[in-house]
Amino acid sequence: MRGRVLTAGLLVGVVVGCAGCSGEPRHVGVPVTALPTTLDDCNHISVHGDPGLGAGFHYDEAARHPFGSSARLVVCLPGAPTSGDGEWRFHTASDAVSVVQNGGDPGDGIISLTITVSRAADGTSAEMTGGFGSFGAPTISTDDHEWWFGPWGDDAGR
Repeated sequence: MRGRVLTAGLLVGVVVGCAGCSGEPRHVGVPVTALPTTLDDCNHISVHGDPGLGAGFHYDEAARHPFGSSARLVVCLPGAPTSGDGEWRFHTASDAVSVVQNGGDPGDGIISLTITVSRAADGTSAEMTGGFGSFGAPTISTDDHEWWFGPWGDDAGR
């Protein structure tokens, strides 16, 4: 009897320990302080499943920023159209969020943005528009004193 209890306990421990495990390792990309040059360099990408955009973002999800301070958000759009109305823009519904494009030629698919959040705007959704349409960007989360980017792409459900 004791052997069955021990075996059952080990089995439950293994199942609970693997809850949320997936067959694929988490995509890492280059360090968050580095500027990516390709989609694979970005640490938040969407290439699997739905929507499977072949696009992504590069940012430090763990970093927290005081209100009024800025953080870099890099958009990775390999092969994105760049002429005429193909220009890409980052939009949010909150006037507490400001965006400045730092550089990066949209022709190479890497666009560096500086995002600043001036006050609480928890759950503010954002999107990239232009080129071939639009797609969601990382949600901006806040508490009483600071802000941060939420998960995005293939890693959003992990």
